[in-house]
Amino acid sequence: MGKTFWMGRWDGPFIIHGITFNKKDIDIWGGFWDIGEMTAELILNGKRYVFKGSFLFDRASHLTYYYDSAKEGGAGAPLEFSCFYLCQDEFCLAVAHTDNPSPFVPPANPQHQARLNLFEENRSYPLSEFTLWDDGRIQPKTFYLVGRFDGGEIRIVGKPINYWPNRWGVSRGTWWNPEAYRTWGRATIHWTGNITINGRMIEVDAYGIGEFTRYNERLTG
Repeated sequence: MGKTFWMGRWDGPFIIHGITFNKKDIDIWGGFWDIGEMTAELILNGKRYVFKGSFLFDRASHLTYYYDSAKEGGAGAPLEFSCFYLCQDEFCLAVAHTDNPSPFVPPANPQHQARLNLFEENRSYPLSEFTLWDDGRIQPKTFYLVGRFDGGEIRIVGKPINYWPNRWGVSRGTWWNPEAYRTWGRATIHWTGNITINGRMIEVDAYGIGEFTRYNERLTG
């Protein structure tokens, strides 16, 4: 469904996925996402249920930048990234974004890319600029994205309808702040808002899944 979303390349050059929490290092990766249509069948207690929707196929290689291997460096989860997609009949959007919560300045900016596939136009647009933020909780309940692309703009708000795990596990301590809190988790998100392209508006009522790490200096939500 639409054009492949590349995060760097499989064999490089790579992009920065995040700052490892326990070592002064960075997680770099290269690979791709493909979004497709899915039909799933579930048989439960003799009843058959059929679900139709979208899925994301993720294939990527991760490396540490300063150590020869993640094992040698004892690399921990990278902070703090947001990787997600959303789909409805008219479009799919893929987003990979990282905020650097540490004092370390990496040799390049962390990942900040998004691609919008519009099916009726048979066009694919990288977002030339966008801002992604949330409500500031360690396990966010609301996400926001505002962005521009060639000939249009997007404004959407996301509300998780479930999490995995249901309660993201919170740990404490990073190499730059032993008192800070950090977490990792996934969420199924319902997105609403609109996309405007060449004067035409698409109402957004889309669903998707994301994977996130978060960092807070004080525990919130």
